[in-house]
Amino acid sequence: MPKDLAKNARPVTILTGFLGAGKTTYLNHLLQSKPNTRFAIIENEYGEQSIDSELIIRAENDIVELNNGCLCCTLNENLYDILNTLYERRDEYDEIIIEATGVADPRGLAEPFIIHASIKKQFPLGRIVCLIDAELVEDQLVETEEAIHQITFSDVLLINKTDLV
Repeated sequence: MPKDLAKNARPVTILTGFLGAGKTTYLNHLLQSKPNTRFAIIENEYGEQSIDSELIIRAENDIVELNNGCLCCTLNENLYDILNTLYERRDEYDEIIIEATGVADPRGLAEPFIIHASIKKQFPLGRIVCLIDAELVEDQLVETEEAIHQITFSDVLLINKTDLV
């Protein structure tokens, strides 16, 4: 953790990418490659039925699900409530990963971490990582604005499925 972070700060990574780009697979790889890091994972599900949280293979991490709508689009009180709870439990984890739903625009999800001083101090936004499906990206960029926003607003672009092109 960088020295300039507040003592109790927990860095946040937002994981984005269009549907099927490999976000959950990448998240599982990240969890396995950092076995000594305790993660709190916020799983942003679009529908009422959770799928991705069942696919995350390291169950000792805290997984918080946000169902019934895209947090990134509506930015309701759920995120603030979850951040309050995570702040109270900050000794139980080292980092937060937010896996956005595949149709999310990450700008709205990143907003509290950029604008609100207390959130920015306690939960500094480290990076926004976008998974890109090499086979489908051209069509997605033509058909959806969300894919454009996901790519242009991210710090890190991971091009996945290159073996298919």
